[in-house]
Amino acid sequence: MLSQKFILCALISTCIYALTGYSQYQQPPFEPKLLLGLNAGITSSFAQSNYSDRALFSNTFGLGIQYPGLVVMYQREKNLYLESGLHLVQKNHGVERAGFYEGIFYSYIDARYLQLPIGLRLAFPTASLQGFLSTGLYTGYWLSGKWDVAQFNFNFIVEEEEEPSIIDYYNGKYEFDNSYELDNRKDNRFDLGAYLGGGLQFSRPKFGNLWIEVRANHGLSQLDKFNGDAPLDHQPRSLRSLAFTMGYARSFSKARPARS
Repeated sequence: MLSQKFILCALISTCIYALTGYSQYQQPPFEPKLLLGLNAGITSSFAQSNYSDRALFSNTFGLGIQYPGLVVMYQREKNLYLESGLHLVQKNHGVERAGFYEGIFYSYIDARYLQLPIGLRLAFPTASLQGFLSTGLYTGYWLSGKWDVAQFNFNFIVEEEEEPSIIDYYNGKYEFDNSYELDNRKDNRFDLGAYLGGGLQFSRPKFGNLWIEVRANHGLSQLDKFNGDAPLDHQPRSLRSLAFTMGYARSFSKARPARS
C-alpha cells in the first residue's frame, strides 16, 4: 500500500514538473489572469478492496452526480493554469454476492463528499479548440450517505423437510433503504487522493473557457478506521472514481490598456 502511494506521488510530481517546464518553453509575454466559473457532471465510483479475491464477492460500480460547483483558475501562462474549486460529489459504491446468493445479499452506499482539488492544467493551444491535460491532488470530507442493503434471512420457515432453495432465500430475504449513520469511530470521513485527467476546451479571450473533461481519481486514504487493531478478516478499502464533467470559466477583470 505504501509503495503504491509512493509511486503515485512520484508520478504526479513528475507530471507537474514536466507541465511547468513545457509551459515556460519559448512562451511569449503573457498577462496572468484569474478565471471563475462552474462545472458539473457524472461520476462512476467503486471501493477498491480484496473482496474480489474472495469467492462469491465482487465490488460494484455506482453512478453518481458531481453537482454544480465552483471552479477557480489562475492562468499563469497562455497554456498553463493553476486550478482549484469546491465540489459536492457522489462517490457511490458497493459490494455484492455472486453465484448462489446473487441478488440476495448486497450493500450499496450513496456517499456524498465535499471535495477540494488543487492542481495544474496544461493546454496545447493550436486554435480556439484546445486539448489539455490536468493533474494534482484532492482532499474531501464525507458529509452524508444512504444505505441500500439486502440480506438473506436464515430464520424463515420452510414447510417441507427439504434443503431450502434459492427461491426460499428470495422469499425470506429482507431489505432496507435508509440514511447511512456515519460513525467517526469507524468511518474515515476525510478523503485524500490524486487525479489525472484530460479533455478539450474552447478558449477565447472575451468568451472565456468552455470545456469537457474526463478525470480519474485515485484515493489514497482508507474508508475504515479502528481505535485499535483491525479485525483479522478486515479488507482495506479506498475509493476510485471516474468523473465526466463540463465546465465554464471566464475572467471578470478589465483588460489593461496597452503600454505606450
